[in-house]
Amino acid sequence: TFYHAFRQDYEKSEEYYQKSLKIKLQVFGEMHAKTADIFENLAIFYDDVRQNYEKAEEYYQKSLKIKLQVFGEMHANTAQIFLNFGIFLFDIKTETN
Repeated sequence: TFYHAFRQDYEKSEEYYQKSLKIKLQVFGEMHAKTADIFENLAIFYDDVRQNYEKAEEYYQKSLKIKLQVFGEMHANTAQIFLNFGIFLFDIKTETN
């Protein structure tokens, strides 16, 4: 999917992200670290590529919720989603001002 995004084949990239999410939900369930990772990747995709900030925020929130439950607050994986979500929120606030 990064390859397709690089080639600006955004529809194919989005299709593969969604397929990956569907599979991970079926295999691992929603409350799993691997599912949280795809939610975070989708958030980044919708932020950077699609500029669909509502969808990006939705996926960041899902990833954060899962990582807090799976890892707790004091974990490197949780810290990373806090950082990425924080940057996203700062960027969209800056853009709207």
